[in-house]
Amino acid sequence: MQAVERHIDLGGLAFHTVERGDPAAPAVVLLHGFNQTANSWDELSERLAAEGFRAIALDQRGHGDTDAPRDGDYSREAMADDPYRLLDALGVEQAAVVGMSMGAVHATLGAVRHPARVRAVVLVDWAPEVEARGVAVIAQVAPLSWASFDEAVEAMHRFNPRRSLDNLRARLSHSLRCDPTDGRWRWKVDAAGLASHPRFREPPTAMWRALEQLAAPALVIRGADSDLVSAELAERVAAAACGELATVPNAGHSVPGDNPEAFHALVVPFLRLHAVK
Repeated sequence: MQAVERHIDLGGLAFHTVERGDPAAPAVVLLHGFNQTANSWDELSERLAAEGFRAIALDQRGHGDTDAPRDGDYSREAMADDPYRLLDALGVEQAAVVGMSMGAVHATLGAVRHPARVRAVVLVDWAPEVEARGVAVIAQVAPLSWASFDEAVEAMHRFNPRRSLDNLRARLSHSLRCDPTDGRWRWKVDAAGLASHPRFREPPTAMWRALEQLAAPALVIRGADSDLVSAELAERVAAAACGELATVPNAGHSVPGDNPEAFHALVVPFLRLHAVK
């Protein structure tokens, strides 16, 4: 299904959005993880549109083609509220929200801060406490740069061989840019600004409380081979949210891209049940 891409000004920040589906259909907001973009959801977005939903994906602040905040505000609250300001701009009253990793933080807190507007939440491979080895892997990848786009694709394929080269090429075409200062390819993310924000040094207690305050139906999904979220932590998340827990085989942390068919087979029926009027 044809995507509609645009930039929408929300309080002085221009947000890049990618939409698919009938504008009158039940809305699903898609929140990507750190170092990703709205286009990380392209496969799910296409599937949702074909299933009768309106899929709304956005580059979160400081990521992809969305502005970085001039005041450096990457607080959980600001990033959790951004999707609802976008829904206001689009004239959408209610939506389901799917969030992966960092996006799951904002999906959770946003659902607590805007409970009347959330029909359901899907939380993908995230917990308020995560495994240190998984964080270390992400930290190693974030500052990397490459001499060419093809070199970046090959490097990321070695990092995650579950994904095909064609899949990686499509995704990285949106999340990398060539730096005109030295000609090297780097991530389109304000990594330094994000890393310096105090939210990343705060204890996990606030987000455990937020999970306990969720009122919307919740589906918690973990990649069977995730090095970021253990099976035990995923069980704690599902219990705190009073939600369902599902594990996707042959998938690491990047569940939607590692095994899209199994991921879609979980998400679509859940949204049909809980996100349609």
